[in-house]
Amino acid sequence: MTGRLLIMHDSAEFGGHERMLLNWLPAVLDAADTAPTFCVPAANSRLREALTPFAPRLRIVASRFTKQRGEPYLHSFRLAYRAAVRRLVADEQPDTVLLVQGRIENLVVPMVVLPRSVRVVSYLPMAHRLVEMGRRAPFGDAIRRRLYARPDAFIVPSAAVAAQVVAAGAAAPVTVVGNVAAAVPRVEPEVARAMLRLPTERRIALFLGRLDNGQKGLDALARDFLNTTAARRTARANCCSR
Repeated sequence: MTGRLLIMHDSAEFGGHERMLLNWLPAVLDAADTAPTFCVPAANSRLREALTPFAPRLRIVASRFTKQRGEPYLHSFRLAYRAAVRRLVADEQPDTVLLVQGRIENLVVPMVVLPRSVRVVSYLPMAHRLVEMGRRAPFGDAIRRRLYARPDAFIVPSAAVAAQVVAAGAAAPVTVVGNVAAAVPRVEPEVARAMLRLPTERRIALFLGRLDNGQKGLDALARDFLNTTAARRTARANCCSR
């Protein structure tokens, strides 16, 4: 990668896409001409700690700014954040800025403030439309569509997300960097149940992700699972009674 690289992040949370970033960050550092600068929210202590082993190949700077509610609609009013981005760009003089976004509304302020002369690469693990997430926001997807037009390139974790990015309005090239977790040793079900002290007579469901009802919809998953189980029991009882 030629030129100076600035990496930006503005979420206070540490989740799946941060872990994915840490998997391929070494390859970015190997390809960099000079040590990139990573701007990390001071509120995200877990990410800052995870990045520490990469020093001095990576320069870490703390930011007091994080994504707020309603960011796609209210980013114009975040004057202090906008000024801080301009100062950072003036200090770093980046040729490329890598935006580590959970969704397109993360890092909206830098996205709209960065000059067109700077190449913007978006790392975007999720690109669902709001209607697909069960949200009622008639103008939300239209507003976000304009944001998808800004990056000069996208990095996504799967072909499915690549298709979502294109459908959302992106015209820039999209590169898929697979989200592959390290395989764990196989354990027989009976042994696993005993290790986890789980009852042998009950069915067990495994969820891989952050326990966050608001974003992951675990409450909806549990409700649908219970409704499906009840429906199956009713169908089984009706079948057996004939």
